[in-house]
Amino acid sequence: MDEADKRATSVTLMMENAWLTTVLVQSHWSLPLAFDNDTQKRTTEEEWVTVEHYVTLRSGSKVVEIETMVNNTVKDHRLRVCLPTGLNPKKVWCGGAFDVLSRNTSLPHVEEWEQPTVPTQHFSQFVAMQDRLGGLAVIVPGSNEYEVAKTDGKDGLDLRITMLRATGWLSRDGFASRRNRAGPCYPAPGAQCQGQSWMRWGILPYEGMWAQAGVHEVAEKFAANATLLPAHGKPQLNGFFDDPLSKGIRGRSAAPVRFVGDGPRPILSACKPAEDGEGTVVRIHNPTKYEWNGRIETDLPLFECHECDMMENAGKAVDITDQGWEVSIGAKKIVTFRFK
Repeated sequence: MDEADKRATSVTLMMENAWLTTVLVQSHWSLPLAFDNDTQKRTTEEEWVTVEHYVTLRSGSKVVEIETMVNNTVKDHRLRVCLPTGLNPKKVWCGGAFDVLSRNTSLPHVEEWEQPTVPTQHFSQFVAMQDRLGGLAVIVPGSNEYEVAKTDGKDGLDLRITMLRATGWLSRDGFASRRNRAGPCYPAPGAQCQGQSWMRWGILPYEGMWAQAGVHEVAEKFAANATLLPAHGKPQLNGFFDDPLSKGIRGRSAAPVRFVGDGPRPILSACKPAEDGEGTVVRIHNPTKYEWNGRIETDLPLFECHECDMMENAGKAVDITDQGWEVSIGAKKIVTFRFK
């Protein structure tokens, strides 16, 4: 319990074995009950909000995995997790639709603009800050909101990730960032997000730049949550498992479609049956600024393969050798192949 009796925190060891360790970090916060429209201040009446973080360190993984449960009992607030980085970069990198975007960590606020810039920004899958030695990425499957800010008395910038945003209206007047309403001013009591909410996320420290460290790949795998790794009974002495791309005793690997080549790899966006039922379609996008040259290999039946458009209309044929084909995927490009 802190000195003001406003917050109580406890740490409990939940599980510990050769594969993983999980601890429960439980916090109880005494927060204002709501926002008072008449006084334009938060109410003096308070209620306790419980936040539980299940933090897991897994052998062979660089990601600190976290599951967060929030029992929200108050209204009109934004609840965020604040991660100090110790870094002072000018750019922040974040996932977008088929891309990784760079934004300035310091954004101008010009009151004369029709919509002045707000400190919170959107991201998809991950957001990261880095310097020339390495960085810190926060992985959150799906779409979310972040802010880069400096905490008084601390060195470096913080990454602040929104866990919960409670509001009671579809739109309101009086925002500094918007001269007009975003929509009708209707009550939306369900948007107060009362009760329990759940969030799965992770923290990834890495060396070098995000592309070379494969942060975009890690974020995609974390979001899919479907990685199978063949392994010994326990991790090897170096802390790693067997290579999941190596072929097993039946001649197959753990990855039915895999990229073979050097440099930052592209992302497999889709592997699905063709819409007309004739063959398999794979869609790949390269969110990095580097062209990737290598091979796509598969253990699936492979007799012929064509490049195709986004509507899956077959184009020119590609040469197949050893259950794969050579590809060149330019920076920020999307390519689609159809094979059977």
